[in-house]
Amino acid sequence: TDGKKLTVAWMESNGTKVHIQEFTNDFEPEKEFIYNTSFPIFGGFTKDNKGNYFLVVAKKNRDGEFSPNIKLVKLDPKGKELKSFSPNIDRENFDVMFPIEAGTSRVVFGNGKVAVHLGKTQHKNKKDGLNHQSGILFIVNSDTMEFLKDESQTWTASHSFDQRMIFDGTDFVNLDLADAFPRGIAITKKKSSKLIFTYK
Repeated sequence: TDGKKLTVAWMESNGTKVHIQEFTNDFEPEKEFIYNTSFPIFGGFTKDNKGNYFLVVAKKNRDGEFSPNIKLVKLDPKGKELKSFSPNIDRENFDVMFPIEAGTSRVVFGNGKVAVHLGKTQHKNKKDGLNHQSGILFIVNSDTMEFLKDESQTWTASHSFDQRMIFDGTDFVNLDLADAFPRGIAITKKKSSKLIFTYK
């Protein structure tokens, strides 16, 4: 909500259409449009201060398949696709086989940037042959959709089973509910992390 209207986005169960709907404060429908996608997983959305929408859609890959499987899409206020960004998901970068797997996805706008924080399962590890799960964070310029590598993280926590994120007025602040490295609730800001709660 922006204080004047409420915006809701949801995906149909067959995973091909994302509906974006806007309502007045009295819950009267005001606007609706549909974004068609070939990616069957919906990972959330946000709006910027110009009325543009940013949606995350994703799909699962096979082990060893490195085709783009996460897409951050920018739509104008009328629902027309303007630009998109897909992070490199190979072993040297974000290493995503199953996006939004054993975890969630958060999308937040702030100060001319859009941040995406999600849980994922990676491709088979060359050392132990396992498919490890962790969290990632990528940030783009909201105008150009340019990847901001220095502010992004290819790893936030191991076994990150839930994610949360806010914009505090200056920076993005994200949480991971992790049970490995670290073990507990970890809060991160500007790549600096602290464990604020742990358990046996």
